[in-house]
Amino acid sequence: MKKLLVWTLVIIAIIMSACEEEYETSVSRTQMKLTFYRRTDTSTVNMGVSDTLNIYALKTDSVLGSAKDSTTSAYSLPLSYTADSTVFILRKGAKNFVSDTLVVKYNAWAHFLSMDQGSVMYYNISNATITHHFISYMNIISKNVREVETENLRLYYVAK
Repeated sequence: MKKLLVWTLVIIAIIMSACEEEYETSVSRTQMKLTFYRRTDTSTVNMGVSDTLNIYALKTDSVLGSAKDSTTSAYSLPLSYTADSTVFILRKGAKNFVSDTLVVKYNAWAHFLSMDQGSVMYYNISNATITHHFISYMNIISKNVREVETENLRLYYVAK
């Protein structure tokens, strides 16, 4: 009798596992995209900073973005879903570095996708400010931060 019960449970387990559907989540964590533009006297070009650049979030020691040359011009950065603002430190240069502080204020809310994928955080940027040590100015291109990769902030620096 015990063998019959064990075999019945094994068969039920096999049938149930065969009926489960695998769902693949295509949504990643929503991130803000910022892009660097170099300004000269005659033009503005989408180009990375021509020196080492590291991007940190305040109160962390993790590098969120890093480049050692001018080939990387766009960075995707996470926003905090537990606060209404995130502070980033942009550090240019390896030895004699200069830093700018970027403060992004926003409204955040959870957006339900489906039972299988759950929800994702959406953000609406209300304000962004930056110090001007190597960044000359900044524009908010799109206030809406969604899972679609859209440019949100454009940072301009002067080529030297």
